[in-house]
This record gives sequence, structure tokens and C-alpha cells, in this order.
Amino acid sequence: MSVIRHYAMTVKADAADAFLGAIHALTAALADVDGFEGASLARDIEQPLRFVFQEHWTSVDAHKAGGAALPRALFAPLMDALSEPPAGSYLTPLPL
Repeated sequence: MSVIRHYAMTVKADAADAFLGAIHALTAALADVDGFEGASLARDIEQPLRFVFQEHWTSVDAHKAGGAALPRALFAPLMDALSEPPAGSYLTPLPL
């Protein structure tokens, strides 16, 4: 069963460009990870420093294994750009 890993993130006022570069680098690295099915990024219209990032995975276990396989240094620029830790959850996609 496919799952979505959802992250709501708020970036520092002067770090939007750094955040976007870091999230693109992370997504590029994920492209070769087993179980990764893609990602999407959206920016809040009313709160332009708030972003929602969603990773699509074959399973929760694939997400956990994929995250563990990536170098920790890849996450440092992303975390440095955030004003607070990201809020995350797993979601089950539903048919429409």
C-alpha cells in the first residue's frame, strides 16, 4: 500500500532560497532510493514562508529505510533554513 509522508515547514525570513535549494537536493537524492515514488512541494499563499512537502512511498518501512540510507549532511542545509522543526505525519492516499 502506498503512503504519503507529509511535512509542514516554516522557513526563516531570509532563508527561502536556501530552503528551496535544500529541498531540491533532497528530492534529487531520493530519486534513487528504493520505494520512493515521487514528491510534491507547495507554498502557502497567505503565509509565504510556510511550505508543505509530500513524499510518496511504497510503504512506511520504505520511507524509514530510505531516510536512514541518506547521508545526514544532506539534511543540514534544510534544517538550518527552518524556523522550527517540521511537523510530519503519514497519510494514506484515498481514491476520488
